[in-house]
Amino acid sequence: MKITYTQYAWADLSFRSIEGIKDGTGTATLSDSAPGTGGYFERQGYASIGTAEVTLTIHSNDEIVTGQIKSLNTQLEAVRAESQQKENAILLQISKLQALTMSA
Repeated sequence: MKITYTQYAWADLSFRSIEGIKDGTGTATLSDSAPGTGGYFERQGYASIGTAEVTLTIHSNDEIVTGQIKSLNTQLEAVRAESQQKENAILLQISKLQALTMSA
């Protein structure tokens, strides 16, 4: 399934040139916030440089679910790694305390 919609193009011209965007070597940042509405990019000092017609090809439900499962597995790995770091820090504290009591 494909849908098309309009987004507003913004650029931080202190970091990139409008010429680069015009010649295709750079890209604009897209947002649904129109100029003059106080959106995030406007508040951050980005310049409104135009509009973009975006065509979005939506994956099948099976592909979307597969992507969600991959994302959740990535999150799970991150939580496990963080938990392992916390566990290691606690074990290190225990070891240090045990070393203090053994040497006394």
